[in-house]
Amino acid sequence: MYGGLAALVLAGHGSLPLMCLLAVAAGSATALFAPAMDGVVPLVVPTGQLQQAHGLLRVGTNIRGASTGCCCAALIVLATVAALLAPQVRALRTCGQTGRPSEGPSVIRGSADARPASGEAAEQPGQ
Repeated sequence: MYGGLAALVLAGHGSLPLMCLLAVAAGSATALFAPAMDGVVPLVVPTGQLQQAHGLLRVGTNIRGASTGCCCAALIVLATVAALLAPQVRALRTCGQTGRPSEGPSVIRGSADARPASGEAAEQPGQ
C-alpha cells in the first residue's frame, strides 16, 4: 500500500483525499498484521527457541524496511539527476555533426570562432 501511495505521489496524481485513504488503509493493515505476526510465532516455534525466533523475525523486518527505504531513496536521486541532466544530454546529442549545439550561439560574438551573422560569409583561416 505504501508503494501505491509513493507511485501516486511520484506520478503527480496524489490528491489529498486519495492519499489519506491509502494512508488509513496501510495503517490499518499494519495494525492488524503486526500483532498477528507476533502471535503466530509461539504457535509454530518451540518454547526454548522463542527468543531467537522473535529476534530473527525483527531482523528480517528491519532489513526489509531499511533496504526498501534505501532503494526508494536511490531511485528518487537517480530520477532527479536524470531530470536535471536531460537538457545537457540533449544539447550534447545535437553537437554530433556540427560540433556546436543546434540552437543559439555557443560562443561570445567577436571571438575567433564565433558563428557569422546570417548573410555574412564565414572567414576561412589564413585569408
